[in-house]
Amino acid sequence: MKLLVSTLLLVSMVTAGPAGSEPYKITSNFVDYYPGDPNSNVVLTSPHDGHIKPDQVPDRIQGCYNSADGTCDWRHDCGLSGGEQVYRKCRVITWADRDSSILALKMRETIGRELGVMPHLIVSRLHRSKLDPNRDRDNAAQHNPIAELTYDTFHNKIQEVHDQFDRPGIHFDIHGYTSHNTDNWLE
Repeated sequence: MKLLVSTLLLVSMVTAGPAGSEPYKITSNFVDYYPGDPNSNVVLTSPHDGHIKPDQVPDRIQGCYNSADGTCDWRHDCGLSGGEQVYRKCRVITWADRDSSILALKMRETIGRELGVMPHLIVSRLHRSKLDPNRDRDNAAQHNPIAELTYDTFHNKIQEVHDQFDRPGIHFDIHGYTSHNTDNWLE
């Protein structure tokens, strides 16, 4: 029975229609924040569905592998300092998730309606080829000041929301797979 209820809730989240109007949001440094209710302890994030590709932010590239200490150098000129790009080491993923921010907005609306408390939502709007907020800062932004500012804005907003909780909370990081287009997978 629990499985059936969970499945129905998930289906209602995925198939919920679009909101009548765009929810209130705050945009800063390529990050959208949809504030939740003050007493909400639920956070949704969408790190990889951005579509903005500013020319001032170079595309992320494979880093250089340092075999001596097993680390990666993420500077674009790492090869000039003796680094080497080694197959399967220091790789980056640069394709965007498929519609994960749309799913996150629908989940936010459904959770708010079903629980009576609107969750917080934080969305990175830079394309994943420019920034990957789910990596460490050096890999994520590859030393670009604009990408670093966006990374910091995204993570600082998450921390700011978490710090408001007066009890345990839950954080859902929403992803959509482009590599499974035939299956239309969402995670």
